[in-house]
Amino acid sequence: EIRISSSTNRTACFLVSCLWIHAAIAAYNLEPADNEGSFTACPETCFVIEPMHQVNVTSVARSLHCTKPQMDQLRRGKGDTTIQTLKGTVVHAMFDRLLEGERDLNAICDEVLPYYGVQLASIVDDFFDEDAFKDEVLRHLEALQKFIDANPRLLEDPQIELKRYSATLGIQGRIDALFRQDNRLDILELKTGSRIRAEDHAQLFIYRLLLSDLVRGSQRDNGTDIDITARLLSSTDGSYAPLQIQGDFHQVIDARNRLLATQYGLGLPSPHFKFRYEGFNEDVCRPCPSWLRTQCKETTSVFGDRAGDEETQRLAYFRRFTRLVERERWAA
Repeated sequence: EIRISSSTNRTACFLVSCLWIHAAIAAYNLEPADNEGSFTACPETCFVIEPMHQVNVTSVARSLHCTKPQMDQLRRGKGDTTIQTLKGTVVHAMFDRLLEGERDLNAICDEVLPYYGVQLASIVDDFFDEDAFKDEVLRHLEALQKFIDANPRLLEDPQIELKRYSATLGIQGRIDALFRQDNRLDILELKTGSRIRAEDHAQLFIYRLLLSDLVRGSQRDNGTDIDITARLLSSTDGSYAPLQIQGDFHQVIDARNRLLATQYGLGLPSPHFKFRYEGFNEDVCRPCPSWLRTQCKETTSVFGDRAGDEETQRLAYFRRFTRLVERERWAA
């Protein structure tokens, strides 16, 4: 028996509505109660729903403020690849080559770009300028090369595209690059967009949490303290920004739990808890970019989420199809 009070731990208390019968949970930092076999939640208590179901770091980072956009993406499926997203993928692949010690930028482009030729051909039109695209990629590479030249230790045994998952947190992700020097770990996350956003810092913060198991293991085995630093690197100009913490541990776990409960609920004829449509509260919505606010309103109409919306035959078919997809995804 676990007793939870909203006056002690609001996050843990309000999570109860997201649980379902037979859901597995992991509970941390419980305090023994007077009765044998009973426990009480304290301010440090946290619960992880179905910890073996891993949720992606990026999805959690984008849901700290509001879970609705990620819920819409679950129902809508992955969006189409754009020139900008593909450019980001290409720059990431070339950045790995730079960290491996290659210096001929034109040779890197000539070797990497053909791997993405089919994807590129599928999204461009007759007005696409291949030379201009390559020049843009080279501009990003030149900025990254200058950053590496200014920080030559990055070439000393870097761990590139490091996959990390945590059965404790139920979160997984892929760190762009990790460097170790003495008793310090340095996380480097590459961003190719025009500016660094708050969710980028949130993503970096969660990566740091994922390394906590490694740090605790080292401290337990040899008693050595390990410091973790984290930076965001912009390929636009080669500048970097130290981690700015955008939330706390409990906020990360709460967003992760609600995303997982949403995924499970989408596979049911009737969700086991009420979805939160925060995107239409202007106070909640204000930090989101205008395109995202517009998209949230449009998807609410498309998916018939507003109270009193009539379920058309087409919408009913879509909901049945979505349930089948989410059930299969959950079982996998």
